[in-house]
Amino acid sequence: MSTAQTITNVSRKLESSLGKAAFPALHKRLGTQLLAKLQQAVQVTGIGLPGSGKTSVINMLLGWTAIPSIPQARVVDVVYGPQPRTLIEYEDGTIDKMPGVIEEAAFTRPALRVTLELPEDHLLSQSYTEVSVSGSDADIETLLRDVSETSAMVIWCSDTVTDHEQALWRTMPDHIKDHSFLVLTMADRHQMKGTLAQRINELEDFVAQEFYGLYPIAILQALKARTGASTEHPQLWALSGGKALSDAIDQQVTLGRAEDLDRAQVLLDAVKSDPPTAQAPDDHAKHLTADPSALDPEPHTAQEKKTKTRSADMALKQAMQDLETSAQALAEDLKQGAPDISDLISKCLATAQGLSETFASVSEHDRVVEGLLQDTQQGESMLLLLQLEDDEDAATDAVSLMVQLKKEIAAKACA
Repeated sequence: MSTAQTITNVSRKLESSLGKAAFPALHKRLGTQLLAKLQQAVQVTGIGLPGSGKTSVINMLLGWTAIPSIPQARVVDVVYGPQPRTLIEYEDGTIDKMPGVIEEAAFTRPALRVTLELPEDHLLSQSYTEVSVSGSDADIETLLRDVSETSAMVIWCSDTVTDHEQALWRTMPDHIKDHSFLVLTMADRHQMKGTLAQRINELEDFVAQEFYGLYPIAILQALKARTGASTEHPQLWALSGGKALSDAIDQQVTLGRAEDLDRAQVLLDAVKSDPPTAQAPDDHAKHLTADPSALDPEPHTAQEKKTKTRSADMALKQAMQDLETSAQALAEDLKQGAPDISDLISKCLATAQGLSETFASVSEHDRVVEGLLQDTQQGESMLLLLQLEDDEDAATDAVSLMVQLKKEIAAKACA
């Protein structure tokens, strides 16, 4: 089965599950975001200063000259559409819609954004955006934050990679850097001057900390290999450096899609395995029998007898102690600076797992504890999903989830 078909099938299952009233609220928000992500094309953004070669890099990746030179537009999107069409959005909010891909001469005034719709099947799974970096540093940093929030990966294009460019890039959030590429355009010119190897060595430490990798490209040769004739030139495509970048992006897209599918499956499995919602008191009363043992069955194994040793009060006290210990440990970590995201989420997950074990060890049937056990088990499932997200938003959600659990347990303990 193709990846596209797998995504379609999983998306249908997830959409069906989200539509069910019994879908746990703790999972619904993440499930909705994940479904939207699966149904959208992966956005690859090329960014750089004016004249950095970013338009050529995107055209190279597309395999033909799709984007004309449009200096009047700061942002250009290339997305799928049933027919070639150009949409021009201006600062006053008006939008011009014209058939075909228009040329630079058609632009009579500065545009806020230009969207090119093309009937290319490749764009159903992978779209491209070009962003021109200009203005004050504050404006650029705001622009970069916006790019990081909408892009799956970023290609920073430059023929030199100045210290100023490096400083600007360092303001990008860490979660996008592992999926971003530094492209040294005009590598052939550096090669002719005998400076290419030296420049690569000079950028080595910066790239190791800030990017997935560095890709020197002889952009004119790469464009010729992909777009200069009716047939491609494999050898020139490889020698130009274009193939290495294209392959790396395709690999990252494939890995990203696989992670999204894994997250969706974890979510579906978590919902499937969640314990049934506790009955309301009135409903429960209808099922009372004359046999008290029916309400408190004996454990079936010696291990169950051994582990179910706590009273409800003991479990609630232990849970509060564990949460307090976890909160103190987190506070100490924060004093040392921003904690590692993966480590923070893992600690939250370990705490939630400990709470589940505590509530599962209660020897008597207690409606309050059973409800809290459901909450903590749902929390475990959510934290497993957040662990896969592994970004700043996921860390914030993990801490928020633990705070919510603490509030719920504290309220029950004081009742």
